[in-house]
Amino acid sequence: MERREIHYEILEVFLRVLNKYRTLEKLPTVFETGDKLHKQEVNAIEAIGLDPGKNVSSLAQTLGVTKGTISPLVSRLSQKGFVKKFKGGDNDKEVLLDLTMQGKRIFHEHEMLRLKLHADLFEQYEKENPQYLSFLKRFLTQAERLIEEHYEETQGN
Repeated sequence: MERREIHYEILEVFLRVLNKYRTLEKLPTVFETGDKLHKQEVNAIEAIGLDPGKNVSSLAQTLGVTKGTISPLVSRLSQKGFVKKFKGGDNDKEVLLDLTMQGKRIFHEHEMLRLKLHADLFEQYEKENPQYLSFLKRFLTQAERLIEEHYEETQGN
């Protein structure tokens, strides 16, 4: 098989994975509490749970979204009783975030699911050559950089 054909096949698989992930992102996860949360909401709860007391700008940066995207999400999570906002830090105007007890339950359940997925993936990775894993990491890092550059170009930045 020619090198160019292999590149196209890799790109096709990569795009399929992205599309499947995008589809998954749109579907809510039903937790044991009965709460239905979308992936973006769960990601925000996870990020706050891992670093309580972060501000909205820091959360947006962690999740790779704009502050304009994350602010309504945080408000929605606060209204649903998962996130609490409080003032603090060096600036009294700065709003910091933490999880409520309900948010902590979601965080812990999500962490258990994530750890199981990571264990399953790790089991697969253990079978691979370390050089292959290094290549895969470089490939994904480069793909992320190229996507960011493309985004900036399409947004006129």
